[in-house]
Amino acid sequence: MQKTPHSLRPVTAAIWFVTVLAAGYIGFQLRGNSSEPADPKKVHATAAGNVKPSSLAPVGSAGEKPEDGFSPTWPAGVPESGLALRDYVVAVLRNPDPVERQFRYLMLLRAATREQAKALYAGWDLLRKEGSERHECHVPMNFRNGQVDGPATVGTRTGSTYDTSVANAVATQLEGWLSADPEGARTWISGLQDGPFREKMISTYAVSAGLQNLSEAPALIAQLPADIQTAVGNRIAARLRENSGLAAALDTLTTIKTGADGQTPEWAVHGAEDLLEEGLRSRQRAGGVAAVMSERLNLEVVTPERLNAVGRNFATENPTGALEWAAKVEQSGSDKAPPGSLTASLVEAVFEDKLPAVETWIESNPDMPGKDSALMALSLRLSSTDPAKAAQLASQIKDPTLRLRATNPEN
Repeated sequence: MQKTPHSLRPVTAAIWFVTVLAAGYIGFQLRGNSSEPADPKKVHATAAGNVKPSSLAPVGSAGEKPEDGFSPTWPAGVPESGLALRDYVVAVLRNPDPVERQFRYLMLLRAATREQAKALYAGWDLLRKEGSERHECHVPMNFRNGQVDGPATVGTRTGSTYDTSVANAVATQLEGWLSADPEGARTWISGLQDGPFREKMISTYAVSAGLQNLSEAPALIAQLPADIQTAVGNRIAARLRENSGLAAALDTLTTIKTGADGQTPEWAVHGAEDLLEEGLRSRQRAGGVAAVMSERLNLEVVTPERLNAVGRNFATENPTGALEWAAKVEQSGSDKAPPGSLTASLVEAVFEDKLPAVETWIESNPDMPGKDSALMALSLRLSSTDPAKAAQLASQIKDPTLRLRATNPEN
């Protein structure tokens, strides 16, 4: 795919973005229905694309009691404004118990009005300047500040050098503003000068809009330059995974179709690939990613290389569980995993102290189609540390070619 230069050409950017903002052109609006007033209770959609109300009350309101029993009212005994509130927040954030401080801070942030949100920010900023960063506060604080006071929090940004340096934080604030006042946020974006900062804000808009109505996302995202389409697709994919899990995210992305030919748009394909690549790198998540992939062998993004990569990662965390998984994948009949291909590769990846467990597993699966390949891999692993055991294992290999490779690894 040919990529557009990082800085959009002003004329081109102006044309396509005016088109995007003309919601009637594609029948799409952040709020879903242009006749409805902006409602902070509207949040990002599920994978089905239907907007659902949050359990949160409108920002800064009091008296409502959500079904979960956590009322977003201002806590009794907590200062309501000024330096007293700021100092209270500082004390909360200095609590060494991470659960307690996050709970108390988020409880305040959830119920905060515009002025109270400023005091919460001031408390965090004071600690930050003293060297206590409290990174866990950044995302919820930025989102809420944008939600309760978008024009002041985001609307004064012009795309200066400093604005660009904090673009990630501003993007989170913009998400909050979009949830409460989409029209105001869109108007602000349309007035920005062309450049990297504006691109970041447009991407944030496209992600929020696409998540609220995935059926209309292809028409919206098609208006974007190619490189921004890929970035937006990856961010939509990541958010889908966060909201509904890897399996649902993959299913959603691979069923998005566009155009007369009904092809999956490239940004959705890239998003699905990015999800799998991220999963391949995490040993702790490898088992879950492996299970999702084994149930979707027909997907193009599930390649032999990715099956092998996630399997090897899985094997370092849970050798026998990974081998069970590999054997089932090989028995599925898919040409992406011929018998012995995955199991042998996983045996190669297992930590040395887990090799006895691997041997026991192989012995307990005598009729496994890929047993010879697994035995050869295990024999080769042991050839330098336990030659006698390696020879014993090699003698059990029925395939003469594989037996020869096991007994003569140099040839």
